[in-house]
Formats: sequence, structure tokens, C-alpha cells
Amino acid sequence: MTCFNAERFVAEAVRSILSQSFTDWELIVVDDGSSDATLERILDLQDNRIRVLPLERNVGIPRALNTGLQKANGQFVARLDADDIAAVTRLADQVSYLEANPDVVSVGGSMSVVGKRLGQILDRKPSNSLGPLFLRGNQYLSSTVMFRRSCIEDFGLKFDESLPNAQDYDFWLQLSGVGRMAQLSTVLGEYRFHESQETARNALRQRRLALRVQTAAVMGRYGTQGTTNIDRLIGWLFLARHFLGYLRIKLASKARR
Repeated sequence: MTCFNAERFVAEAVRSILSQSFTDWELIVVDDGSSDATLERILDLQDNRIRVLPLERNVGIPRALNTGLQKANGQFVARLDADDIAAVTRLADQVSYLEANPDVVSVGGSMSVVGKRLGQILDRKPSNSLGPLFLRGNQYLSSTVMFRRSCIEDFGLKFDESLPNAQDYDFWLQLSGVGRMAQLSTVLGEYRFHESQETARNALRQRRLALRVQTAAVMGRYGTQGTTNIDRLIGWLFLARHFLGYLRIKLASKARR
């Protein structure tokens, strides 16, 4: 977990890990130079399985994520954003799946919504061969993803620190070149919509960088396993649609100024 000025929600996120039915875990919290009470909120929740890494200054999401990855010791690594909540059985469900499917490198799932869209489900269709679908756009919700730490060690994978947004999409695509990816039908947590979240504050940049990553994907840069020519063609079509959507939002943004 990485966090920056997340005092409103981080304690609830950490408590959702403390409440897991699967108890053999280590929580690494990277405080990315917060200037509010984020660090205090975390330190109030004492548990010897929680490791807090406070950074002296704000270095950005991808570098903070890499800092956490370097300190991870477990066989599997799970992401959770500081404003989201993990379902009680999330870790148990994903560990069980990865142990039963040794050729799968990562697994995600769906989330319910809290905040302004209360009750909505961010549904992700289950799949045992998800990789080629990433040519159509990001298929994972970050706070549902679990992957094998061996992928980092064996293939040198890390988050691209030149991408202030869409670094998660790029990382999942790196995983798609390593092995099979999967998606559970299970709701693995709660996603929080709020005005200060990164995707809301930098929506245009998020879309622009996602387009860059998707372009590299359909051009074959990531070597996504199981990809066919049909997958690439569909990927180009989705890329064109996403580009038009980006242009519409950009023009609407300029018109409001």
C-alpha cells in the first residue's frame, strides 16, 4: 500500500487487512511524504505484521510502489490503494487460486463501490486467459490484484517511474509477457469514489498516458502471451475509440475555461 495525504481513509483500508480471514500476511505501507496525519493514522494501528516505510519527500506513486516491492518478502504480492477496502476473504480467495494454478502469474476481480456511486459494482468478467484482453485497455482494478513475487525477481519487473499515471496498466502488461493472467468473478473489495483521488484530479493525463501504454501493447512491445492477430486488430479498434473519447474530454475541458 502506498499513501499520500490519505488521513481520511487509510485507517479503514489498513483495518480491512487486519480483518482478513487469511492471517499469514505482511502489510507494507509506504507513506509517500504525506504532510497531513496519514502516518499517525497508520501508527495508531499497532500490529507486528505492519511495516511502515515513511519517505522524507513525495516521490510519486510508481517510485513509492517500487520501494514497497523491494521490501516485500511474501510469495505473493497484493495491491490495495489507501482509499479502498479489501473484502474479508480477499487474500484467502486469491492465495487459494494461485496455489491451485501454478502457471497463473496474477489474478484480479471485481469491486463494489462506496462514495458517490454507492451500490454500483465495478464488474470484471472472469477469465482464465486474460492477457490478450489488455490490448483493449486496462482489465484490472489495482486494489484487487495479486501476483507472484517471483515475477519481480526472475524477470526484473517494476513500475515505470516515468509514468505518473497508468503505471499500473503498464505493469500488468509486463506481467502479460511473463505468464497467464486470470480474473475471478468474486467481489474482492470496495472501491471509493471521491474528489481527491488521483484518477479524478488528473483525469486527462491518466487517459493520455493510458493511450500511450495501450499503443505500445497493440504494437507488441510487451510480448503478451496468447495474443493472436485478431486480438491485435480488436486492440487497434479499442485504441481508436479510447483516443476519440480522450479528444472529446479534452475539447470539453477547454470549452469550460
